[in-house]
Amino acid sequence: DCFRCARLLICRLLPERMFDYCRILGGMGSVYLYLGDSERALKLLRQALALHKKSFPENHTEIPFHLNRLGYGYFKAKQYDHALLILNSAENFFQTKMPVDHQGYAQTLHSMGLAYHGIGDDKKALICFQEALRQRHSLL
Repeated sequence: DCFRCARLLICRLLPERMFDYCRILGGMGSVYLYLGDSERALKLLRQALALHKKSFPENHTEIPFHLNRLGYGYFKAKQYDHALLILNSAENFFQTKMPVDHQGYAQTLHSMGLAYHGIGDDKKALICFQEALRQRHSLL
């Protein structure tokens, strides 16, 4: 309910604060994922990503984080092919538009490993997990 109230307040009182609104939608989606409501979570996460892409430049640094959340949401919903599609977009964004030594890149690789494991491709999963571990270790 707190997220819902914050969402309504920002939407009504501060329409120019689209950045905050997108973050609230993403946060609500993450909470619903945690609660096990994948359908509602995915709806909010897709909405947050669509609004962010519509409202900000295509190379905005928040986009891969929305992609990560959405990809993880698809993983939790056992929609592994969708998860990999979205997570590949996040990986591509990190590789082309941001420094790859960013912690979000390691999270993308980890989530990709989970999705590959979900479809039974343990070889690719292991490669992703190892690369994620290397990325995280390099940030210490």
